[in-house]
Amino acid sequence: MIDKYKAAMVLCGTGDAIGYKNGDWEFSRIDKILEDLEKLGGIDALQIQPPEFIVSDDTVMHNATARGLVTEAENIDKLFQNIHTQYCKCMKDMRGRAPGTTCTKFLGTAFENQSWKSTPFNQFGGGCGAAMRSMCIGLAFPKEEQLSNLVIVAVESGRMSHHCAMGYMGSVVGAAFTSFALQGIPAVQWGARIRDVVIPMAKQHVTLTKDRQPQENLESFEQFEKQFIRYLTQTKITNPTAETKPFFLEKYGYKERDDYYNRNSY
Repeated sequence: MIDKYKAAMVLCGTGDAIGYKNGDWEFSRIDKILEDLEKLGGIDALQIQPPEFIVSDDTVMHNATARGLVTEAENIDKLFQNIHTQYCKCMKDMRGRAPGTTCTKFLGTAFENQSWKSTPFNQFGGGCGAAMRSMCIGLAFPKEEQLSNLVIVAVESGRMSHHCAMGYMGSVVGAAFTSFALQGIPAVQWGARIRDVVIPMAKQHVTLTKDRQPQENLESFEQFEKQFIRYLTQTKITNPTAETKPFFLEKYGYKERDDYYNRNSY
């Protein structure tokens, strides 16, 4: 199992470094990326190391999540404060890594001594900034009986910057999918588990945190749930068995995939 954990962390950063390519590919068109890749000799010819390939803000913040999780904490409040502190500290290492505006707005050295609860609700706080740093939460809570703790940690670490369900539920899903993989649950069943188990857990948690604008948080779930259920319906995995095959277009190359993502994403 330890080899799986090491591989998860290393390959997460490796994939990020390839996709980012010092900013050349993260913000480029897929056809231009493939053209560049061909000129470089294909994926097998790449040497994934600095200075040509550095990790982006995604990996820097993901590593910050991991450090916060393993720092000694006597209670849940201290755990969250540790994570918040690590997020703020890691902003010193963002040169050339293109951090997102939502993360830089609410996290950074200026916020290091503030409470982890200080980020207000933000109806425009969607995006991938919370999702990109959450995989290791699933590594920390790999068992079925730990799911409620996973959800709480993923929500709270996510809304330290992205305080809206369209933001922090990305953190929850990323962490939960990792845990599901470690449990050996067939991937085709993950989405239904998110809908039936994880989303209700997350909604219950934000309802119970009375000092964190619970009503606004609950209302922000509507758009997330609508898009998530739409995805399950389109891929015909609303009530899957282990043998269910998800539906995709017969022609599903990178152009069709990107068009599909654009129609369904935030």
